[in-house]
Amino acid sequence: MTGTVLAAVASTAPLQAASATPAGGTRPPPVDCRVTPCVALTFDDGPSGYTPAVLGALERQHAVATFFLIGPHALRLRADVLREGRDGDAIGDHTVTHPHLTLVPPARVRYELETAARQIASVTGHRPTIFRPPFGA
Repeated sequence: MTGTVLAAVASTAPLQAASATPAGGTRPPPVDCRVTPCVALTFDDGPSGYTPAVLGALERQHAVATFFLIGPHALRLRADVLREGRDGDAIGDHTVTHPHLTLVPPARVRYELETAARQIASVTGHRPTIFRPPFGA
């Protein structure tokens, strides 16, 4: 799983940081990202063997992240995906096989997006509404 950190320190849009309630924890007050500098944490290519440690670190810091999932990985590591959802993390689509989408035919692009969305939804109960293309392409 690859991690990317994006700083969101100046924005005209009213942003509010998501706040999760870790198991047995209390929810910290929401942060207004128009007032306080915020950082968005995103992770691609998972879930993987690293996901439980990442989730534990996020919980200890009362932080949330966005996880862009590979469909078959979500099927194989269902418990981690469910934990992401319980913790208040956002879950997005990151395809089935992680191809360079600009190098494959449109039918393959549709397959990658639709199949991964169905696989993720079979675990979470709902289709992801966000997508990150592999390699940013």
